[in-house]
Amino acid sequence: MKHYEQLKSVFDRINHINHFLSLGSWDNAVMIPQGSMTARSEATSELVKIVSEIMKSPQTRELLDQAEQESMITGWDEANLREMKRSLDSYNKVDTEILVEKSKAASECEAAWREYRSKNDFKSLAPFMEKLIQITKKQASQLKEDGQSLYEALLDTYEPGLKVEKIDILFNDLKKFLPEAIQSITEKQATWEPVEPLVVPAEIQKQIALDVMKHLGFDFHKGRVDESHHPFCGGVPEDVRITTRYDENNFVEGLFGIIHETGHGCYEQGLPRELLGQPVASARSLGIHEGQSLLFEKQLAKTDEFIEFLLPIFKKHLPNANISKNQLMHAILKVEPGKNRVNADEVTYPMHIVLRYEIEKAIIEDNLDIYELPGLWDQKMQEYLGISTLGDDKDGCMQDIHWMFGAYGYFPTYTLGAMNAAQIFSAYKKTNNEWAAQAKSGDFSALKNWLSDKIWSQASYYSTADELMSVATGEALNAEHFNHHIKTRYLK
Repeated sequence: MKHYEQLKSVFDRINHINHFLSLGSWDNAVMIPQGSMTARSEATSELVKIVSEIMKSPQTRELLDQAEQESMITGWDEANLREMKRSLDSYNKVDTEILVEKSKAASECEAAWREYRSKNDFKSLAPFMEKLIQITKKQASQLKEDGQSLYEALLDTYEPGLKVEKIDILFNDLKKFLPEAIQSITEKQATWEPVEPLVVPAEIQKQIALDVMKHLGFDFHKGRVDESHHPFCGGVPEDVRITTRYDENNFVEGLFGIIHETGHGCYEQGLPRELLGQPVASARSLGIHEGQSLLFEKQLAKTDEFIEFLLPIFKKHLPNANISKNQLMHAILKVEPGKNRVNADEVTYPMHIVLRYEIEKAIIEDNLDIYELPGLWDQKMQEYLGISTLGDDKDGCMQDIHWMFGAYGYFPTYTLGAMNAAQIFSAYKKTNNEWAAQAKSGDFSALKNWLSDKIWSQASYYSTADELMSVATGEALNAEHFNHHIKTRYLK
């Protein structure tokens, strides 16, 4: 196993470099002085160049070829070698010139988006998008394996092994169920007795969030929480960085952003420590990662039991406010179709993703001219959510940044994550009859231990997310658990 051990050392080196790239990315979003951006960009580019040189080195490829011939590689080492090969193959399929060309086009497109979105000017943005799309298609054509479509080649970078056919089945189930469910839920909630909106100062929200994070089991010895324009979880498993933002008129945004990112953070902190730095010790896919955050944020934190757990925490930090459980429930469980994906509730959110999935697939497979995007977006928004975006491209087809830096194939992972979360939480509850009482008391150790055993510690041992889900929950991913969850929570 001499060559395999040498290859492990190569990936350890890459991991050390990526460690500082991750922390640099966090710093860019949180606290870097504006005047330092140019120097940081140059330093980042140099580190990225070093990683590229290592990954594309003939010596690294030779080590892989030699390691694959060695015997006695089994279990986790065998899975790690598989992930090493997957990573190297993906990195070396695409010409460096295309990666450089895409990086430049993405920077130009993102800058144009920031300018033209504020002006609601899609026509001026479209040429930049079109250029980036053509380069992304070139990238996809080089990534593409036999039997894959161009779109699947891009999807594979986020969800290894997943096919369009599988997504179509899952999302078609949602399309049959959700539009009618949304209408029924909004009609039911229209009969709610009005309650006084809860105003929570930002400093109090921070204290509440820290209390909740501690109960959920986030390890502050190996992580921290800060503020940024958009909530995210970054850093590395040994140093997890979480951010959120606060609005005193909408405590749900800040608190549930924290709960969401804590799910991501606990997953990272729960990856197998003895293998950190190796590809097999990474999260299996973005959909599995999103499944952990949405399990915390949606499956757990919106339960009646969790809201009862939250109530005394709010009362402790707001002793002079007459806070009721109904105030929390109305804010946390409100369902209302809107134009904006980021602020959408858990019931309407999947339709935002279905829309984007169908459109980006059409773009990559040459079934849609980019100049037709606003019209198709409006058509699907009306069909799926009963809302028109005609003339409002800023909050329609221009609202997201993903396509502006060429991230096609990313959007489905959000709703795959919601489905994963529902299915995982359902499986967990079947193993623990005390989960409700534990949640009400703020004891989440049993949940965390179960997730650690079934999901977190497994990292990328299994070759696909579907295989991991089948082992962890007893069945491949399907829409049944998510649909049942929505019916049970909102329509009973």
